[in-house]
Amino acid sequence: MAEIVAEGDIPLKCHVVDARISTAMYRYFRPVLLHVRSKGQDGATPKSLSGDLFRGMEPMSRRLLEICADEGMVERAGGDDTFVISRRGSDAIDDGRVLVRDTRRMWKIYHTECELVPAIHRVLMLDTGSSEAAYQRDDDSSTGYISSEMEDLTGRIMTPVLGKSAAPFRIEEFNAGYEKVSRADVRVRLHLRLARDGVRLDLAAYDGDRRVGSGSIECEKTYGEVVESLLDYGYRYGGRWNGEACRLEVEFDETSLEERASMKRTITFERPEIYGCQFDGDIRMQVDIYPEDEYEARKWARWLVGHRVGERLGRDAYKKIKDDVVEAFPGFDLDLNDSVMRYFEDD
Repeated sequence: MAEIVAEGDIPLKCHVVDARISTAMYRYFRPVLLHVRSKGQDGATPKSLSGDLFRGMEPMSRRLLEICADEGMVERAGGDDTFVISRRGSDAIDDGRVLVRDTRRMWKIYHTECELVPAIHRVLMLDTGSSEAAYQRDDDSSTGYISSEMEDLTGRIMTPVLGKSAAPFRIEEFNAGYEKVSRADVRVRLHLRLARDGVRLDLAAYDGDRRVGSGSIECEKTYGEVVESLLDYGYRYGGRWNGEACRLEVEFDETSLEERASMKRTITFERPEIYGCQFDGDIRMQVDIYPEDEYEARKWARWLVGHRVGERLGRDAYKKIKDDVVEAFPGFDLDLNDSVMRYFEDD
């Protein structure tokens, strides 16, 4: 089946929050953590770190080790000047997600609830905004409490797809229950690529006509799940979708002559809305169809044999056609040795 392509807008909200957020600083802190881990149980000190990495700048080395300790990535061992790697720090080295609390407080979190977007990417953009003064606490649109969408994100590592930085971050806590929610000042377009071997999302953010970011991610939804959602949205022809086998199981009498012969059905979905995303135009796709049980399979198989025999007469041709039809309906007892079938069998 050819790849299906569709476009639409991603629903997006902008949450302006006063929060403590840890952002990825892999480039700056991974060497520090590697140094500490290399010292094993003996531990690292500001002196050893400065001598190894920072050309004798011991005060800076001490500050970096203290930050790592505050973040739980190293632990103090013995005296105040000795540090050993923690489990969290070792994991941060291995998975590349070294997160350190940012000193900034006001953030703009661009969040979507579209289920096509994997949960780890549903904060599509993270920005600090222009200044804290732009978000006065007495603003009429301030909620005075933190929404459930933001509460659910607390403590989870998220990776934005768009904006200036696609680095991971984690919301540690919200300050003073301040939040302002509004329609996003950017528009995010979705380019959906749907194929049996996977579902891909190409995203682009626009400020007016100006493109301000783009990125691509793999969708966690399978081809079968997306097609099933489309069928639930706008399918009017009956049948049962088998997501595991990626086919529509139908009654023989519900099929057209063309569908019976090809074992495929073409369906058009008019401007569908699935997983919270509204698509611009119609989606037209072809799906495999299959009998829903053995009774339907027998009717279908006999029709197929008769249809194909009508095109190619002769015993040898019949046997080949019969073998092809049996192969097309694995697992069913098709009982093909009667009527026109016996005519060829007895020849």
